[in-house]
This record gives sequence, C-alpha cells and structure tokens, in this order.
Amino acid sequence: MEYKLTKTHPTNAKIDFVFNAEEIAEAYDKAYLKASPKVQVNGFRKGKAPLQIVKKVLGDSVAEEAIAILLNESLTNVYQETKISPYSQPKISIEKFDKNSSLVANANIELYPEIKLTEYKNLNLTVYEPQVQEEDIQEHLVNIQYYLAKNQIKEPNEVAEEKDGIELDLTIKNQNGEEIFKKEKLFLTLGRNSENTDFEKNFLGLKAGEEKEFEYTYPETYTEKQLAGKTFFHSSKIHSIYKIILPEINDDLAKEYTDGQEDLNSLKEKIQSNILYHIQTELKNHYFSELIQEIMNNSEYHFPESLIEAETKHQFELDMHKYGIHDSKITFATLAEYMKKSEEEVKNFYKTFAISRLKFIYTIINIAIQEKISISDEEILEDFNLRKSQDPNLKLTPNIKENIFFSLLTAKVESFLIENANKIVEKEKNIKNIRKIISK
Repeated sequence: MEYKLTKTHPTNAKIDFVFNAEEIAEAYDKAYLKASPKVQVNGFRKGKAPLQIVKKVLGDSVAEEAIAILLNESLTNVYQETKISPYSQPKISIEKFDKNSSLVANANIELYPEIKLTEYKNLNLTVYEPQVQEEDIQEHLVNIQYYLAKNQIKEPNEVAEEKDGIELDLTIKNQNGEEIFKKEKLFLTLGRNSENTDFEKNFLGLKAGEEKEFEYTYPETYTEKQLAGKTFFHSSKIHSIYKIILPEINDDLAKEYTDGQEDLNSLKEKIQSNILYHIQTELKNHYFSELIQEIMNNSEYHFPESLIEAETKHQFELDMHKYGIHDSKITFATLAEYMKKSEEEVKNFYKTFAISRLKFIYTIINIAIQEKISISDEEILEDFNLRKSQDPNLKLTPNIKENIFFSLLTAKVESFLIENANKIVEKEKNIKNIRKIISK
C-alpha cells in the first residue's frame, strides 16, 4: 500500500491510497472467508464448502466488501502511524479499480477541534466596590409601598391622572399593520416607570370606557430592543381607573411586609444587604463575561463542519422549544418563510450563534484541562439533590448529569479567571452607575 496524507485544513485531512493487485487479492480472500459461513453449496452443509469452491460461487460479488476491508484496515494503520484522530466517519471516493491491477482511492477525514488559547491569566479587569446609598434603599421601599398599596376605583366621570393605575386592552402593530403585541386587561401604574413616562402620557385625561389610537416612537435606548427607536401604531381601551393609595414608609409598613418580624431600620439593613448580594452576583457575571470574551476574541478556533452543523441544529431546536414549538416538521425553511427571510439568512443566524457557543464550551474545557480543574461525582450529586428539592420529578439522566457537570465546571473556571486577573479597583461606585456599566 502507498499512501499520501495531506492536511487540507486544521480540522480536515485527505489520504490518497494506491493498492496493488496482491493487496487486492488478499482483501478478496478475507471477503470470501467472511462470507463463507452463509454460502449454501450443493453437496455441502451450509457454510462448510471449501474456500476454493466458495470463491467460484461468489466470484466478484464480494468486490464491495473486499474494498471496504482493504480501506478500513489501511485507515486504521494510517491513523496509528500518523497519530491523527478522526472526528467522524471518513468520506471515501474510489478513483480507479481493477481487480487484477490496482485500486486508487482517497479518504476525506474530519479531525477533532483544534483550539489555541491566548494567555488567560493576569488579564486586566476593572472591578468595582459598590456603595449602597440611601436612594437605593428608598427605591426598594417604594417598591414595597406599591406592593402593599390599596387600589380604590375612581368614579366613571373621573379621568386618569399621573400615579393612577389603569386597566386596559392594548394592541401594538408595526408599520406594515402586523400585530406584534396584544394584551387584554393590562395593568399600568402611570408614572411608575420613568422609561414609559412619555408613552403613558397618551392615557392621561381618559375616562373608563374610552378608546384611543395613537402612534408612538420609542426611544433608541428603550429596554425592549424589539421596540427601541421604532414607531408603532397603538390601539387601546380603558376598562377601569384606580387611585393608588400608598402606605407611609414607617415601622408599620415594615411590620406588615415582614409579618411583624422587622421594624423600619432593620428592614433597611436587610434591603442594603440584599442589594449588595445581588449587585455583587451581577458584577461577578459581568467580570466573567468580560474575561471570557477577551479570551475568545484573541484565541484561535477550528471546528469540523459536522460539529458546527450539529450544534446549529441543536440551537435551532432549543429555540423552537423555548417558544413552545415542539413540531419536528418545523425546519429552517418553514421558519424562514414565517420570518419573511431567506433560508440561508436563518441558517447563518443559528450557525453564528452555534460557533460562538462552541467557542465558549471549548474555552471552558481547555482551561479546565490545563489548570487541572475537575468536578467530582459527589459535587454532581449534591447539585442534583438541590435541584430535585425544587423539582421532585427530576431524574439524574445522562443529559442532566452532563448539564450539571458543565455548569459546575463553568463556575469553577469563572472563579479561577477572576481570581487570576490583574484587578484595577474603582472605589465608591454607586449602584446605578454600576448597573449602567453592566448593561452596556
């Protein structure tokens, strides 16, 4: 056998084979021997005919099997000699075959992902020391006020005013007349959310039972990205208007909210502690996101095409399930038709996301391997038992076990990267400023 190995891509290789007549004859003998137990020849019990007779009976009918034997054995030998590891089954092409002369063939092979990580220790990281201010605590106390508020329905002749609550039907359509939002008996507290102040002005002065249609352009910075910077047509009908009666912020409010467990000062202390806990959790996620993105941006990744295709399909199916679509007939083509886009556009969207996800997964795994970060069975079981306490029907399936393993591994790599970063500390950062930084 003669062969030539050519690496056409970090995750692809081509092997060109040339076999002579003697090697082909040996492969034929192996094919005859493999087939002989199933051959029935007159005068002999099934499978007991001499090999020479079997050869005459079968003739060239074993050609395909002989070629398969020859190529499979040769591929195994090449893998051992060259130390290459195939990721998937090779694609075989027969260029020329003459039983009495030669066999010329090639195998296109996908190789395992190739990852070259950049330096991931001592990366610069700006960290913040959050300071909880009185206004942050007051914001939470106002939330508690509204939670404990009493709603008093207004008279039919009274109009909606700022700080009132309104119950309405609301439909939003785009410029093409397509409905993008519809909600019956939606409850809004006018002036409660500063982001919606201009939008809610459209309902001021209306009475219960009145309808109003209007156009509204949402700010470019609007939280709901689907609406940000765009103009939509709204139709609404007011059902009821309520005067919202807020309790005073005092010890009575604290006792009512905590079932008599806290006075106002102790409630404030608990709020401060909760704010710090949540902002520190958000900051940790932010730090990890900054670090992992920098690593991914500066590292080199090569993935076999079949892995990308499988992950693309997986992300598509996850998305469909997330939106409650469990019909296996939903394809890229049907989704593209619904979205009024080309199938290629939809596929490329999910492919881009799949590649990003693969980069993240292989970054975590490679760092864990290099730093000898591991997850024990005991850690997996402990995490599973915690989940099971919240969902008694949960079973420790291989899929669930794999998800828990990767979740725990990611958490450990996250801590490792943050601990080993070159931290630049910014002190006395207030909560609102930190949240603006995190949301960028």
